[in-house]
Amino acid sequence: MIFERKGNTSYGISTVVCQLVDTILRDEKQIFPVSARADSNYGVGTEVVLGLPCIIGSTGIEHQLLLSRNALEQSLLEESANKLNEAYNFLHY
Repeated sequence: MIFERKGNTSYGISTVVCQLVDTILRDEKQIFPVSARADSNYGVGTEVVLGLPCIIGSTGIEHQLLLSRNALEQSLLEESANKLNEAYNFLHY
């Protein structure tokens, strides 16, 4: 389905993986959007994994950047986190 709509995406994925590996090996401290457990400042619990901007260095994720959100965006984020938790719990148990 993805291939039919977007075409072959493996080159894009492999390019980003190479960039991440280089950043880690060279301790470059670059910002990448990566899947990470949400910082408590996001208000969605620390078990929710989201695509968040993080500083990547020699130890992997060295710092998670906090995105500013208005009240509506926070509400939608919390709704999404709840749906993710429900799906996880449904599949996990």
